[in-house]
Amino acid sequence: MDAVTDILAFAATHADYWTEFLSGQDYSAVLSGDEMKALEAADRHVREGIYDLLLECGKRLEEKLKGDGVVTRNFQRDATARNRVVRIDPPKGFGDRLYGLEFALVPDDKNEKILLYPRLVVKKGSIDKVKSKLASQKTAFQPDDYYLYGEGVPLEKDASFATLAGTAATTLAAIFQGAK
Repeated sequence: MDAVTDILAFAATHADYWTEFLSGQDYSAVLSGDEMKALEAADRHVREGIYDLLLECGKRLEEKLKGDGVVTRNFQRDATARNRVVRIDPPKGFGDRLYGLEFALVPDDKNEKILLYPRLVVKKGSIDKVKSKLASQKTAFQPDDYYLYGEGVPLEKDASFATLAGTAATTLAAIFQGAK
C-alpha cells in the first residue's frame, strides 16, 4: 500500500474506533458471520497500511540522517502493526542520551483522530539538557515525559505514504539535529 485509503482514513479520523478496532477483541457474539468477515478484512487492511507507512517513515529518516549514522532495519510486520510504532536506534555517540528516534500512530491530544507523530525518545538523565538545547535553538517540539514530539501529521484520504513519511521524517530530523 502506498497511500491512505478510505478505510485507513476512516479508522484514523475516529480515535475511539481505531483503539477498539485494533484491540483484538472478539466481536463474534455481537456481529454476524458476514460482519465479522468484513471487520477482519478491514483489520488486515489497516494493519497493512500501518506497517507500510511506518516502514516508509524509517526509510525517509535514514535518507535524511544517513550522514549522522542513522540506519533503519526491517521491522517485524506483526509487532509494528500491533504497537503502531517503529523505533530507530540512535546513532553511535548518542546512545548515552537517546533511546531512539520513533514514528508512532497515536491519538491527538483531544483523542479525536490518529496522527503520525515523529518523536525523539530521550533518556531521563538527559531530558532537561536536550529540551533546553531545543528551546534555545527554537526547534518546535512538545514534551511528554521522555518523549519529545514533533507536530503530528494527519492521515488524509489519498495522501501518499511517501509524502506523509517525508513530512514526519523532516520534522524528526530537525528535532534530532537540534538535540545534537
